[in-house]
Amino acid sequence: MHTKILSAVIVLMLLLGIAGASLAENFRYQHDPRLNAEAMKDVVENPDAVYGFSPDPESTRLGEFAEYDWTDPVFVAQAMETRQAYHESLYTMYDILYEMRDAGSSIEEMARAVSAERNRIRLASYADDPEGLARVKQSNLETYGSEDGPSADSLFEKYGSWETVLQKAFSTNPGMDACCGLYDDYYTHYVELALVSEEEEQKMTQEIEIQVNGHVLTAELAENSSAAALIELLQAGPITIDMQDYANFEKVGELPQSLPTNDEDITTEACDLILYLGQRFVIYYDTNTWDFTRLGRITSVTGDELKEILGDGDVTAVLRLPVKSE
Repeated sequence: MHTKILSAVIVLMLLLGIAGASLAENFRYQHDPRLNAEAMKDVVENPDAVYGFSPDPESTRLGEFAEYDWTDPVFVAQAMETRQAYHESLYTMYDILYEMRDAGSSIEEMARAVSAERNRIRLASYADDPEGLARVKQSNLETYGSEDGPSADSLFEKYGSWETVLQKAFSTNPGMDACCGLYDDYYTHYVELALVSEEEEQKMTQEIEIQVNGHVLTAELAENSSAAALIELLQAGPITIDMQDYANFEKVGELPQSLPTNDEDITTEACDLILYLGQRFVIYYDTNTWDFTRLGRITSVTGDELKEILGDGDVTAVLRLPVKSE
């Protein structure tokens, strides 16, 4: 139902002449694929793509799909339907996974069960093709020593861990899901398959990176509506801020739009990030007292190190969300 409705909406938008760029500009995933290293191995950010991502031409797994037009909402709607059908073919495997997980089964036990189900599904797909079924069984026999397909033990020997066996059974590629608009739909599966950690993602969504004078600084954000609005702003992409030195204790520059304020009487310290008058982003390298909104604090360097990095005079800073790497 979800797929049919969304496909109809996309086609309607195309007919109205407002699809493509409008949808890409407004669409945001609840869970950011950029925080999933497994996803980012195979895709690249593409602001013109319908869902903000397209296959990486250099990817071994998805490179062949890079030649398609991921900015075309009609093509992407078709790709979504195909991808959704693939996921639906694995539903019995997901059922087994979740039932065994809830029962407290080990990773090995779950990997063995879903690998066997994967073999069954593949053979069942040839139910209306006896000749094809015979060829597959013969190929399995020659390749794996069994008509049913590879055994769980042989897969463990190949991959070296039951966790990897479990992941390979699903052949889950979160990068392709991100390209097709399905990343949020199957996010819980990535968690179950250990492709992403909710705890680690939560931590990363409370951090930003600041690139300045050849250094990349990490900052932990405050827990308030101002910091949350900054994160939402950065989900659209990095922000470049031209910052001026003021009074020998701060660098200050304008954000592209105002954020909600949570002002309080604050005596700043070096490394504090402050929002002033709703739109001015301030990096402190010394102390000052005023009614400010606290955005967060740089944690990757000391106050003295920050002062040296910022140097004298004006600087250009680039704010961005962290991208997880392996």
